[in-house]
Amino acid sequence: MASIYDVAKKAKVSPTTVSRIINGERNVAPATAAAVDKAIAELGYVKRAVRPGPKPVTRSGVKTGIIDFLSLGAVSPAQMISLPFFSKLLDGIMRGVEEQGMDLVLSHCPHGKVVPPVIARRRADGILIFGNPELYPNIANSIGRVPVVWCFLTETLERPDADYMLYDNQPVGAIAGEYLLEKGHEQIAVLNASPWHGAFIERCAEFLRVMKDHGRSVEMIEGEFQENPQDVVIRAQPLIERLVSMKPRPTGVFCMSDDLMLAVFNGLRQRGIEPGRDIELIGCNNDKMMMEQMHPRPATIDLKLDQVGRQALELLFSKMSSSSEQAPRGLVVAPSLLLPE
Repeated sequence: MASIYDVAKKAKVSPTTVSRIINGERNVAPATAAAVDKAIAELGYVKRAVRPGPKPVTRSGVKTGIIDFLSLGAVSPAQMISLPFFSKLLDGIMRGVEEQGMDLVLSHCPHGKVVPPVIARRRADGILIFGNPELYPNIANSIGRVPVVWCFLTETLERPDADYMLYDNQPVGAIAGEYLLEKGHEQIAVLNASPWHGAFIERCAEFLRVMKDHGRSVEMIEGEFQENPQDVVIRAQPLIERLVSMKPRPTGVFCMSDDLMLAVFNGLRQRGIEPGRDIELIGCNNDKMMMEQMHPRPATIDLKLDQVGRQALELLFSKMSSSSEQAPRGLVVAPSLLLPE
């Protein structure tokens, strides 16, 4: 059955906007309302007349039935929804919230100064935070004793001194490196169109470590730093040109993400080089929208972000229902290799 999240993704709006429209609040642009109505019709979405399970007010630790997903830092929830990488995280959270008969509110605190109204008015029973831990001390007093769980980090890969549920980024490079080595590739390259990206830096370092341990050299093909990065397809073009001009040309290539891998996949074919035959690719994220556009489908690494979101929510519910103080718990979901098809 389609969810509010599915409707929001198809209509290219926020789940909050969808919720307002299906609940009769039409103070939105006509074009937006029309897009949501069309998505609802096409997906066959049906609003639940009765919430599943017991009423939220009867559950321990639940007063308003609202869970807030707070983006702390530069990336807003609206931006996240448009990115398949982050939308998987939100998908796991939203489905879990719906199953509990509760409501999810997406909010943003870009500078770590003024908390959104749902927090300021004490409307949230629990808060899931995505973003920069360095900004958290600025809003800690405003959050007070409301249970909090971190479910992703930006700006830093350090673990916060709090409850968290994260994906494990460190093994990604090793998984990619070992895969290409097991396939017998001698000429290997790694492509990174966003060398300023903290997670990509860690992946590259681990990939290079594996290659060094096996006595292999690697061609590093990186983009240039950009204050306002362009579309990945544009950023990938100079990387593809450098890759195809190498002599000998690499036969095994690790791309930092699936959107970059798709750009490389298409770029190679345009130049008469067949992915899977002339060059073997491996990406990262298990981004369904990107992977479905590549035939044959290359290997990728699944970060299991939907699982991260779901388990972060379960950890939050556990905190909400507990009346005693507990030591911070940190859980990490391990990535896995998905072989090509």
